[in-house]
Amino acid sequence: MAQADAATQFMEAMDRRDWEAAFEVFTVDCHWHSPGTRIDTVGRDAAKRQFAAFVEQTGARYRLVDVHEHQNLTTIFFDGEATHDGQRVEFPGVVVIRWEGGKVAELWGMRG
Repeated sequence: MAQADAATQFMEAMDRRDWEAAFEVFTVDCHWHSPGTRIDTVGRDAAKRQFAAFVEQTGARYRLVDVHEHQNLTTIFFDGEATHDGQRVEFPGVVVIRWEGGKVAELWGMRG
C-alpha cells in the first residue's frame, strides 16, 4: 500500500474513532510527538491509549485536506475541531510521518 493511501486510511480511522484500524499501520516502538496536545510517547499501544484519551476528552474531529509523499516521509494537512476550555475551536494542522518498512516509525502532529 502506498504511504499516502495508508496515511489517508489512518486519518479516516481516527475520525471514525476506530483506534485499532488507525494504529495498525504503526511500528510497535513508534514515536508520537504532538507538542500542542502534550503527547510525546514511545510505543504503539501507549500512543493509541494517549491519543484516544485526548480525543475522548476534547471531542476532537479531523478532516483530511491533502497528502504529500516524499521518499520515506508523508505530510498530511488537515482541518480539526475540538473543545478547549469549554469552547469549540477550529484549527488547521499538519502531520509529518516517517515510515520504516511500510509502517509509521515516527509521527509529528502540529496544529495552527
